[in-house]
Amino acid sequence: AGSRLNSSLNDTAASVTVFTKELLEDLGLNNLEQLSDYIPSTQMNYQDTAAAPNANNYMGGPNLVKNIDVRGIGASQGLDYFKSITVDDSYRIDRYDQSRGPNSILFGVGGAGGMINQTSILASTQRNSGRVSYQFGNNNSETNRTEFRLNRVILPNKVGLAVAGVHQENA
Repeated sequence: AGSRLNSSLNDTAASVTVFTKELLEDLGLNNLEQLSDYIPSTQMNYQDTAAAPNANNYMGGPNLVKNIDVRGIGASQGLDYFKSITVDDSYRIDRYDQSRGPNSILFGVGGAGGMINQTSILASTQRNSGRVSYQFGNNNSETNRTEFRLNRVILPNKVGLAVAGVHQENA
């Protein structure tokens, strides 16, 4: 996030915040709306003061990809450093990176306010693994959420398969 070069984050001349899978699990965060409370100078833009120019005409509501403002300026969202067009949910995400400010424009898909990138989970070719988690009653609402991740080695050190899924009910 913030450079096209494979360099240390300490050597990057950018304001970058990284949220790892472990931190997301520890805080019980499932999406960018919840994560925005922990990102400096960031808030969700709900376009609640006027009609949304980019409303989803087919569903009669807002876009599936929520808008984010960093320091009051619109920021881009990416999935593996491509423009994100999918609903944000952490069940398939390994980490989030945020690059704040106009330096993210240099990367190619960042807006003037910065970029929040989601890095997908990757299959491991070293060992089989899996996990199931259940969450309920998050953020003063009646939420029941079950997530699973499964990793299988198909050909050792060559081919692996990763699968992730989620089931959520909100009351």
